[in-house]
Amino acid sequence: MNRKLAYLPLFLVLTLTFTPLVFAGENDVSLTDFPQYLGNNLSITLFQAQILCSCIVLALFMLPVLFWDRGKHSLGTLVVGFSVLSFCVAMTWFPIWSFAIIVLLIAVMLGAKFKDAI
Repeated sequence: MNRKLAYLPLFLVLTLTFTPLVFAGENDVSLTDFPQYLGNNLSITLFQAQILCSCIVLALFMLPVLFWDRGKHSLGTLVVGFSVLSFCVAMTWFPIWSFAIIVLLIAVMLGAKFKDAI
């Protein structure tokens, strides 16, 4: 691995971990209200803040898995991705219709992959 890229996973995890802490500040913000608070501080809509929060949480869990398996085993990545997105849907951070579209797209892609394998 290139020496400059060796610190990329650490940088991404630390950056994505401390970003919510910076915007939460010293105020008590509940987990379900965090997108609203983030949207108010960044002057973006609630939908954009919900997607941003979901992407932050998704990257926190997906990047280590992607670096660990180096793209060889997509099943672990899919399991972690679906688990994290399900958590975001349960926290009302991610719209259920977007989750359904992602599930359908992945099903179509895997269906084409299985079709070529047979």
